[in-house]
Amino acid sequence: MHLIRSLGQNIWPTRPLTPKQKSALFKVKKTKLSPFGTHMMEKRTLSALYGGLSGSYQKKIQKKAEIFPGKSGENFVFFLEQRLDSMVFRMNICSTFRQARQLILHHKVYVNHRCVNIPSYEVQPGDIIRISPHDSQTFQTLSRHALSFMTDHSSKVLPKKPLHLEINYKTFQCIIIFINVTQIITISN
Repeated sequence: MHLIRSLGQNIWPTRPLTPKQKSALFKVKKTKLSPFGTHMMEKRTLSALYGGLSGSYQKKIQKKAEIFPGKSGENFVFFLEQRLDSMVFRMNICSTFRQARQLILHHKVYVNHRCVNIPSYEVQPGDIIRISPHDSQTFQTLSRHALSFMTDHSSKVLPKKPLHLEINYKTFQCIIIFINVTQIITISN
């Protein structure tokens, strides 16, 4: 809630706010920000959306994005979406980026039949991501979460099924068809 209050908006559309959170958000004073303040707010929002990226990592990605041809903003988002933790989150089996990162760090994610424990691993189109079925407790928890994602009609906002991933929820396998830059969450002020 502290992050939502400091940003002045709900950045997670899949998590509806409680009435108490809405009233607290309504009481936040909306002041006009300077260009520097706007830049810092966008940076904090982006960091929060992708699970708390550090400033130094954002600078590294920005330098990498400026080298590639095309718009540097689109390249920046492309490199963030190419990360393994982003792909595991987009599979809709984890509710947060931090949960996806923890799953990766605990050696539960395989890319092309090799265990990968680096959340910033860059995946390529054609890669196969698989969640390890060996740990039955983790598999059952993920099964419940995926089942609730597919059958929960009571919530008003559901995450979109990613078009750039071919997902099998029975085996928790995913084939990356292409890296999608256009299907990202946009924040409107």
